[in-house]
Amino acid sequence: MLALALVSLASANPEMSEIPHTIHDIYDPDSYPFKEVHKGHKFHREHCVTSEECDNYPFDICGKHDSTGLGHCDHKGVFPVEPKEMVGLGLFGVIMALLNVAGIGGGGITNPLIQFFFVFGTKQAVAVSSFTILWCSLLRYIYNWRDKNPVKPQSTLVDYNLASIMLPTTLFGS
Repeated sequence: MLALALVSLASANPEMSEIPHTIHDIYDPDSYPFKEVHKGHKFHREHCVTSEECDNYPFDICGKHDSTGLGHCDHKGVFPVEPKEMVGLGLFGVIMALLNVAGIGGGGITNPLIQFFFVFGTKQAVAVSSFTILWCSLLRYIYNWRDKNPVKPQSTLVDYNLASIMLPTTLFGS
């Protein structure tokens, strides 16, 4: 689309002898010509040339450049770990351990922590939180696998009758 606009501009203006081929030929950082997209509570640039142009740099980096030299701001990988992420990882681990001991998932607590310390959007924070809650629940289930009910020593600690009643209604509600 950019190339089509440049070709039509060149044909309308005979003084233009050469058509620029990449974004580096026409890029002016002070007047960024590309569409801004609403993401969360901020507007950010959809395209970038360098990582410093991304709104949440160093947590977002410019990647996946195409033939025009444009890239998209994407969340960085695991490494290098930022100091804010180190603090968040320690705090997140302690809070998830306490929530697991308490027997609750903790999605309402972990989502804001993930958004603040790891600078994820809401959608990504919910996915990461759900994944950690799943693993914490599985580990708790495995840990309690052989525990017996104190009232009925012949049965397990998990009341499967209650689970078989609650699970369909929970799935139906969601």
